[in-house]
Amino acid sequence: MGAPALHRFEQGGKRFVVDTETCFCFECDAVSWAVLEHYPETPVNRIAHLVGQDHPRREVEEVIGELEWLRSTKAILPRRSPAELLKQFEVARALQRVDVWTDGDCVVLEGAMALLLGRSRDRDAIALHIHPGGPASRLLESVDAAFRNARLAGKSLEIVLEAPVSLSGRDARALGPHGLSLAWSVAPDAPADALRAFDAALGKGLSGLAGVLEGATAILTPASGAFRDAVVHLHGAGFTRIEIDLSAAYQRDPGLDPAAVLEGMRAAAVYYAQQLLAGKHFRLEPIAATFHQIYEGAPRPRSDASGTHELAIDARGELYPSRYFAGQDAFRLGNLADGRIDEDRRAPFDDLGAISTSPCNTCWARNLCGGGHSAIHAARTGAIRTPDPAWCDRQRDWFASAIAAFNLLSSQGVNFDRIYQSVQPAGRLSLWQAAKAAMTLKAGVRPIAEADAPLLARWENWSESVYFLGNEYGTFLATRYDREMDSLHPRGIEQELVIISRRGDPIGLLKIRPEPRLQLARVWIYLRNPQQYADPGLRRSFRHILGEAARHDAFSTLVAAAGPGDPGLGDFLLASGFTHAGRERAALFLHDAYHDIDMYSVRLS
Repeated sequence: MGAPALHRFEQGGKRFVVDTETCFCFECDAVSWAVLEHYPETPVNRIAHLVGQDHPRREVEEVIGELEWLRSTKAILPRRSPAELLKQFEVARALQRVDVWTDGDCVVLEGAMALLLGRSRDRDAIALHIHPGGPASRLLESVDAAFRNARLAGKSLEIVLEAPVSLSGRDARALGPHGLSLAWSVAPDAPADALRAFDAALGKGLSGLAGVLEGATAILTPASGAFRDAVVHLHGAGFTRIEIDLSAAYQRDPGLDPAAVLEGMRAAAVYYAQQLLAGKHFRLEPIAATFHQIYEGAPRPRSDASGTHELAIDARGELYPSRYFAGQDAFRLGNLADGRIDEDRRAPFDDLGAISTSPCNTCWARNLCGGGHSAIHAARTGAIRTPDPAWCDRQRDWFASAIAAFNLLSSQGVNFDRIYQSVQPAGRLSLWQAAKAAMTLKAGVRPIAEADAPLLARWENWSESVYFLGNEYGTFLATRYDREMDSLHPRGIEQELVIISRRGDPIGLLKIRPEPRLQLARVWIYLRNPQQYADPGLRRSFRHILGEAARHDAFSTLVAAAGPGDPGLGDFLLASGFTHAGRERAALFLHDAYHDIDMYSVRLS
């Protein structure tokens, strides 16, 4: 039997639910908790009867309506088509990263670059991580050649220098037995300066390192679960990017206690959350990545890139599935000198992940964990796809704690995009974010579906709203109903959505058409009942939805229109933060007369 589609759990005296497929999560009150004990397996009428005996019937029906709305937006309980299910098993073998250890042998470094270019296929962004065994400045000729060859191949190459850091005095006492390495990207326009700066910085203390190598990542390899103070010390020394490398920790010490590591992660997460709430934004991985994954609602069925997207090469030219397997003969894949990779040894890494790891089939955290890391499994059980049950238990505990912490930070207004410094793809409003917000707003949006055709035709037929009378250029020329089903087939990069109440009932339409070159978007809104334009709750919802659209589509200005057929829309826009931008004279010809169109605009921060 698999894991429940909606997993409920309690953490810190609070109740939470997470969809095991989409990773959508939220905190529950008593009514929601009672409803979710039966939902979705039990018919909604039966749920209303069972739960309504202990809770107000109206509140029970509201919760069911919210869940059904989330279901309609596919935020929870999505129905996967056969093609979507099959796609989960597709393996993309394009190489993205190669780690190479070199003591100055340019032949090994050049071979690593050739391997990366040759197996990166259609991937544009690739990375070469160099672990120098001596002064990095000796590698300048090879680094220059790597950047040159990447440009010729049409690739964007990042070269990262990684080296262990030897500490003394206060820094050594603060770090204790834990390992520390430094990773720093080489500037492609001035590699000689970067290599010399890296060599010079390694002889400095932690504060000097953070000051000289701006943006460097401090990689902490725990030797025990007591690593919270080490994280605090690194942050205090000025590092804004800190990574806790648990895969390396377990690989070096397979007997590391998962329970102790869990407590260390919790302690580090508490410190991190305190800093975020105080407005001190930095990156602490893997905690920041986990928060951002929950925030984006991004399932991750595979978290280990070994053997497919990553390879590693030691100083002798020996090849391995990733840096965590380097030096282990059992996982040796070949040698650069041979020019061959043992595909029979590499192939088992192709289908790593939660889908092919049998214990994951019944685990509620499978799409957050992604099946763990093969190096950890190999270190603890001897098999790359056999996780240790004790380790899995602690992983589930960690993700439960992370979800609870995320909800606390989110309720305090922490901006996860700013923390993670991620670039969102332009062109679409995130329906997942709209669904998340709708848990507290009066209205939300969902995609238009084919089943909406009769409704849309009824709304549009003979309507005088500018929503239906404007063409894609924002000019109003229509004199009659002439696009009966056009709303089901939007053109260009516009997005047309159905506005729905919290109960899931359609109440209007929203259309957003970005104009990327102008850094603005045209917005049309239509509410079937004009009296709802005066509803304060709908105005708040509208402001939030447009804010989300602007954040994801990277435009800063919104332009909206209201005409004589939109009673109340002008006041609605003004109350939503718009200002009256002007009037297009005689812009609409309707009923044998020309009419003015009022234009409104708002600039979003």
